[in-house]
Amino acid sequence: MKSWWQNIWVKIIFFFSVVGPGIISANADNDAGGITTYSVVGAHYGTKMLWVLLLTTVALAVTSTRPRPSTSVTAPMQRPSTATALEQSSVVRIARSLFQRVLESDPAAARRLRDEFATRTSQIASDILMAGAKLSN
Repeated sequence: MKSWWQNIWVKIIFFFSVVGPGIISANADNDAGGITTYSVVGAHYGTKMLWVLLLTTVALAVTSTRPRPSTSVTAPMQRPSTATALEQSSVVRIARSLFQRVLESDPAAARRLRDEFATRTSQIASDILMAGAKLSN
């Protein structure tokens, strides 16, 4: 009887050693948007879609235990993989209601801000188009 229990425990441990990385990978991407989606789908479908959890866990277990060299990049990079800022910048966070009150109290500042935003947006769009043209050549 003892060997039967040992055999079962060995199978259980083996199962969780294979499935464990898949469970960890599945939980690694549980952000606010994901949890909201899970809640909406759960509220709409109930337990009808629970079988997807089993398939997803198995798929994640298989992909997380694959050999790593098959996922590495083998081609040389043609361009740098990081971006650098052209100028020093800073971000100030203010409440939307405060920002709206400031703009309503100073219409000239609102127009200047709108014009500056339009200028920068068009400059970014032209930079993107130029980069796309260079990449297609």
